[in-house]
Amino acid sequence: MLATPMPVESTSDVSSTSFIKLEKIVVAKSTSVVKKPKVPNISQMQRVERDKKVNKKYEQGDQTSLNLSTVSVVPKSAIAKKTKVGKSGVYNTSVPIVSLSSFLPAEQPQKKTLYVPPSVALSERDRAQQLCLSHDQMEVTGVHGGYRMVRATHGVHNGAYYWEVEILPPLEGPNVDPSRCHTRVGWSTRQGELQAPVGNDIYGYGYRDISGSKVHGGLRDDRYGEEYGPGDIIGCFLNLDVDDIGNNQMRFFKNGRDQGVAYRGSEIPLGVYIPACSLYMQARLRVNFGPSFILKHDIFGANAVSEVQPMNPEDRKAHDARIAAIRMYNPACLALSSDSVHN
Repeated sequence: MLATPMPVESTSDVSSTSFIKLEKIVVAKSTSVVKKPKVPNISQMQRVERDKKVNKKYEQGDQTSLNLSTVSVVPKSAIAKKTKVGKSGVYNTSVPIVSLSSFLPAEQPQKKTLYVPPSVALSERDRAQQLCLSHDQMEVTGVHGGYRMVRATHGVHNGAYYWEVEILPPLEGPNVDPSRCHTRVGWSTRQGELQAPVGNDIYGYGYRDISGSKVHGGLRDDRYGEEYGPGDIIGCFLNLDVDDIGNNQMRFFKNGRDQGVAYRGSEIPLGVYIPACSLYMQARLRVNFGPSFILKHDIFGANAVSEVQPMNPEDRKAHDARIAAIRMYNPACLALSSDSVHN
């Protein structure tokens, strides 16, 4: 009895699938191309070396320092092009045209040095911008127009303090009329209007050169003191008592002569009061906050305003020497000295 042969599975599908996969692998390997690095030829290397030499020549600038801040920006149209023929073909070199200003020494900007006063001075910030201050911030000059005010850098709020101001002749010029140049000096709080004279509002107290008037809150009293002008020295006294407002007092002096009490008590509410000056037209004056004063007279035991920001010994020595020199020629000092001799 013949045995029935067992059925055998066909392997055609398997072999065909394997062949397809193998074919894909072979095709993938055949299609993948390894990129080799591109080696520059000799002509390219020579061109690189040549460009380096050209750039080095222009950077050195014939041994002249090149200031990059002054190099002019040259458009592409202003670039000189040169065509050369080499072994590898035609190529060009582009050399930028550099202006002569590139090799000139740079102009160094002048730095403005910030001046710091040794003690109390007129404020650069707390002033009408039309006024001109000296370098040491102790002298102020007016300009065309109405009254403008400047205040000091420091103020006082308690105790007795004194400062003085020297009235100087107006600036000379073809359009300057000295009879129209006027000043007011006194005290003001920070709220006082700078584009107005001292005493124009309730925040200021002024002593007026015309008629010797006192002014506060826009109200003027022409019966207060003596009028003053160029060559005179005006002293400003203020006493503030935080414990008893009734002791508050303000006085003004002309060439050492007390003009009497200008304001007192509740007329001077507590606060920070700053020395202030206002000038009309081309008036000019110079302040002195101490510690040495031009005129030696009774100031009721007041402190110099400069004691709010004391000077160092060297600055104080220079200040004393300057005040001593002013005493030698100032007419107010000479008049005060002759009066003391006769008395």
